Amino acid sequence: YGAEELPRHVAAFNTELERTPGPWVVGEKLTFADFALCEVVDQHLALYPRLSVHEGASCALLDHHARVLALPGVAAYRASDRFRPEPIHNRYSHLHRGTLAAPGAGSVNLARVPATR
Repeated sequence: YGAEELPRHVAAFNTELERTPGPWVVGEKLTFADFALCEVVDQHLALYPRLSVHEGASCALLDHHARVLALPGVAAYRASDRFRPEPIHNRYSHLHRGTLAAPGAGSVNLARVPATR
């Protein structure tokens, strides 16, 4: 998925974000879609940290992600002790219990991710 499918999905989102007349998914107005897309990108960056390397610093999708994270309320929440970068899916997922680094570290310790059942 990470090598073949993910770059195609990122390219499609980049194309759509570049077509919008404003900084947000639907243009000038911030909507729920912006938060949902940001969360999806956040999860993909946790699982595929090289996503940013593949697409480069000018990637519209990563720029959008950074804009959402920079919103004052989002930034304050993520800096608080209430923010938890995991579990990514739910408490039954094998992608939790210490698989992610400390908040803000932006990397995954793949050695601690158990094999898929």
